[in-house]
Amino acid sequence: CYISLASEKNNPDICGKIANDKMQIDCYREVARLNNNADSCSKITGSIKNDCFVDVAIATQDLSVCDSIDYVPTKERCYAELGKLKLDISICSSIKGQLQKDICTTSVAAGKLDIALCDGVQDKGTKESCYRDVAVAKQDGELCKKIQNTDGYAACINGIAIAKKDLSICDALEGQSR
Repeated sequence: CYISLASEKNNPDICGKIANDKMQIDCYREVARLNNNADSCSKITGSIKNDCFVDVAIATQDLSVCDSIDYVPTKERCYAELGKLKLDISICSSIKGQLQKDICTTSVAAGKLDIALCDGVQDKGTKESCYRDVAVAKQDGELCKKIQNTDGYAACINGIAIAKKDLSICDALEGQSR
């Protein structure tokens, strides 16, 4: 009853009347989720609070909500999610952790169909994933040639074959040696 009323009235204070801790947290998250209310997240304790802020930041596409997160890996995941959603490489650039930055850059590159962005990815495996994701999104097998790993190249061509629903691409891959 309290959860429904708190959500309907967009009033997280009503959640404070719930005695059960888990139900109270669920109430705060529900108010936050349904009403894009980051203030409701502030009333939660523990790591769930940070996940609540991520949910609201994604729903509102508001980067400033990520700044409310106190745990750095979750904050950077929040930035990465918004970089991906907004296809904004500048958001990715603000991420300090290299792996999360690379993952964000890969998502933006694939979303923008911009293979050049992959060149900024530092981790070799993630860079090859970036090339693959852009090649598959563009359905351009020539871009797969940027991938040095044989299995990665095959996965790229396979992804294009699936995207195009073209069996002949698989046949060509079978007869090809790199």
